[in-house]
Amino acid sequence: WTLSEADKREATQSRGDENRRHFALQLCVLRRYGRLLEGGETAPVRILNHLGAQLELPPVLFVTGALRPVTEKQYADRVRRYLGWRGFDYKIQHELADWVEQRTLEGFSLAEVALRAEELLLGLQVVLPRSAVLARLLQSLCRRAEKQVFARIAEQLPSGFREEIDRMLEVPESAHRSDLFRLKAYPPEGKPDTILSFLAHYHYLHLIGVDKIRLAGCSVAMLLQ
Repeated sequence: WTLSEADKREATQSRGDENRRHFALQLCVLRRYGRLLEGGETAPVRILNHLGAQLELPPVLFVTGALRPVTEKQYADRVRRYLGWRGFDYKIQHELADWVEQRTLEGFSLAEVALRAEELLLGLQVVLPRSAVLARLLQSLCRRAEKQVFARIAEQLPSGFREEIDRMLEVPESAHRSDLFRLKAYPPEGKPDTILSFLAHYHYLHLIGVDKIRLAGCSVAMLLQ
């Protein structure tokens, strides 16, 4: 929260004490957190007075209201240009979408993607949007990438295998569980009848083409999630 001489000169170009404090506040917030305060957001009065003292402004007792939207945008653009940061524009969002897709295909979880995406944007000096907005965007991009993975897997399944999977998901009237659930069950014990039963499962899976499944372009980490 310390202003350089250049920071002070830039802040004093704003009209009025309140605007100078606010400009200095936005400058420090962007430099420290990679974000800008949105309308209605502010800082404790002690921070405003600390910045004001560096600008040789009188102290204030209360935090004032938000600036006009037009003024707020003008100051945000000025702060961004002064510090050499970029806006979170369409081009950046498109590049981020490609990056998120690759990380998702590599098997990174949503939490890992979010952390690395924020680090990436900060490294590129891109002003971060609101946390909730960025989180929703990343979640949407990850889900879209996952759908592409599922489509890629479906394209590589042997002919007729998908229909067989659909059939295995059905629960017969005479049973309480589906055939797929039964095939996924862990062997309870090594009795002869159990071994024979699981050998029958193996032959059935071989018959429907499990050994012909190829998952090219899908990372193991992604498939294990």
